[in-house]
Amino acid sequence: MSLYATVNGFLLNAKPYKENHFLCDFFCLEQGRIRCQFTNSIPEYYREIEVKLSHKTDFVLASDFRYTAPVLISSNTSRLLGFYVNELVFRMLPLNFADDSIYGVYKSTLIHLELNQSIPASLRFFETQILNYLGHGLRFDRDTAENKISSNNLYNFEANKGFIASPLGRYQGKLLFAAAKGDYKTKGTLAMLRECQGQQIDSLLEGKPLNSRALQTQ
Repeated sequence: MSLYATVNGFLLNAKPYKENHFLCDFFCLEQGRIRCQFTNSIPEYYREIEVKLSHKTDFVLASDFRYTAPVLISSNTSRLLGFYVNELVFRMLPLNFADDSIYGVYKSTLIHLELNQSIPASLRFFETQILNYLGHGLRFDRDTAENKISSNNLYNFEANKGFIASPLGRYQGKLLFAAAKGDYKTKGTLAMLRECQGQQIDSLLEGKPLNSRALQTQ
């Protein structure tokens, strides 16, 4: 990061730090997830800002922010779901690695949450994009033995390994085919993704639970 920079982004997380100071994580278009210190006040969640940053000693200092767009989430129900989306970014993405496609998916997910449109599909798609970005996306074409997935077979799932063929498997092969094509309308696909991607996320977080998981009902 240069000594001074102006970035565009969203507040992900903030906690008090000394008197009238906050340690904040932002998700920025230009620099990905960044951590900085705010003084006196912090921006609204779910509202894009432009903020000036300066890099001094061990801290990035933030000042002179301004809102550049209306708030994307206003209803209480949507904010609870947005908390889950923010925590995924805050907990899983590395610092200072920008990806404008992930940033775009983040914004569109917030919009879908507010509009109450296809919320489960939006959340599963966002999880998929995060896992793919980290190189830990689920593989739907082959099982752990490198055999092609068959729509007639049953499979279990093990985090960081993949789908395992089993006559007593929990998931039908057709659900894996549907997930690979982004077909969320096939009955059971979204439930399978929620369970399996949830296990993958939990594994990557090394057993440290997502605080927002208890609030997520979809």
